[in-house]
Amino acid sequence: MKNAGLYLVFMLFSSLYMQSQTTDSLYYKFKTHATIGFDLILHNGIWGGSVPAIPIENTVSISGTPYYGTAFGININYHFLENLSLYFDINKYTRKTPVAYQNSHASSDWIFEKTDYNSREVGPFDEDVFYNVNTTGFRLGLKAYLQHKKTLQPWFGFYWGYYSVYHGIYNKDNTKTYGNGYDYVSGLSYINIGVDIFNKSKNAGISLFYEMGAPVYRNYDIENCLVTGWTFHDSGEGEHIFGYNRIGISLIFNTSKKNKTGK
Repeated sequence: MKNAGLYLVFMLFSSLYMQSQTTDSLYYKFKTHATIGFDLILHNGIWGGSVPAIPIENTVSISGTPYYGTAFGININYHFLENLSLYFDINKYTRKTPVAYQNSHASSDWIFEKTDYNSREVGPFDEDVFYNVNTTGFRLGLKAYLQHKKTLQPWFGFYWGYYSVYHGIYNKDNTKTYGNGYDYVSGLSYINIGVDIFNKSKNAGISLFYEMGAPVYRNYDIENCLVTGWTFHDSGEGEHIFGYNRIGISLIFNTSKKNKTGK
């Protein structure tokens, strides 16, 4: 929390400094305004050791292998200073990996333990099943703009988020579950950079951004996992709630009248 406070102070003073460097302040009158945006995000990470099982056809453990997922959501960005804004968003992140294929079996060391070391396999399954992780959360924070008057507006941001994480084993269309659980996680996001690109009238545009880092959830349970009565417990290794590398695009609209200039 000490580092977070120092980061916020740095952002505030950076914004005030950038605002003080304005050369045409006598001809420009800043007005508070807000934008609303619609997000599409691609996130990438590495599977940890928290996947209950993998298909018997897989010869390599899922742990340490990369994954890719998508996210979508909405954001509101309120510019209360010329180079500083209050940012809020809600996004839903999804990812999944196979656990077993139709007419085949799932395998893992955890299954070996649950069967008293008699078998590493469970099945066969009458359909493809997957381990799904779905994260929905909101974030609140600040964005500092390196410039705000141009149509090209680079920025960096700092957010705090609160998330609900649902994880479990599901069939392909998510209509049947083979065990699930949920948890709540919060955390800070320090590395968020991007650029807003507006049209000439600044009433619409796009925001391109990159984010790095993600909170980790640990010690969660998946009840009735694969077999009724079995509970999969994460022993503390944990998993990122979504990919720690994220690139995205947001379609943004200015909800206020354009800032006016005058002599």
